[in-house]
Order: sequence, then C-alpha cells, then structure tokens
Amino acid sequence: MANIRTLNLVWQSPSGASATGSITLDTDQVPQNGEGQQPLAGVQSLTVTISGAGAGNGTFTKTEVTGVRFYSMGPLDFSKELFGQAMGGTLLPFGTANADGMAGDFNFDGPAPAPQQIKAFTMLTNGKQDPSDVLELKSIKP
Repeated sequence: MANIRTLNLVWQSPSGASATGSITLDTDQVPQNGEGQQPLAGVQSLTVTISGAGAGNGTFTKTEVTGVRFYSMGPLDFSKELFGQAMGGTLLPFGTANADGMAGDFNFDGPAPAPQQIKAFTMLTNGKQDPSDVLELKSIKP
C-alpha cells in the first residue's frame, strides 16, 4: 500500500540565491539503508523554483531532471521536519551535508539549466555550468 506524501523543500546559498519546491512521492519507496543512488521510483511530482542565482534561475519539474536521490541511513518520520532527525547509533542526523552521504541525501540531476547534485543535500544551479551557485538543502517537511 502506497504512502503518498507531499514534502516542501527549501534551499539557501551564501551568495543569496535560494530555491523552494515540493515533491510528492511514495515514502515507502525511500530507501532507509543508504541504497538510494538510483533514480527513485514512486515520484509523482517534483517542482523546484530557483531565484537570485547567477544562472539557472527558473522553475524545474520532474520532466527536466534525469534522476532523484532520496535515501536515509535509518527510519524517518515523514509527518514532521526530516532535517535533524536521529537515525540511531553513531549515525549523523538526517540532513547533515557531507561529501559521502552518511547522513542520507536528497538531490537530483538534470542538464543545464536545471540544477545538479555535487554532494549530499547540495546542488549547483545551471547544471554545473559556469556561472552557477551552490544551494544547500535546509528543510524537508510536510
């Protein structure tokens, strides 16, 4: 049985760029064992609007991205803010930006001008083309 939820997304950049969006998906299909490296099945819709970037501003939808990465290293409570949730043991809280994704990840890839992931919870605007801005995901909540 599907557990369909819409989650709201907020990114910020030290440069002043920002992004907001939402994703509607089956949260039962979000891997909770660190194995979310492939495009995520169950995404019904995705919309992200980037503004204030040097390039890559605009609204992007599921049709403009080539893959979605969304996984955790342990169970998440999708009824509240995901960032900061403990995943058990010595694991980092969900949402901790780091290069190896040991705190999970939410990201997507797409050709320019769509944003593209560079590390866990972090993407570059404009498909990594120059110029671009770094955006860090700060919130995922219902």
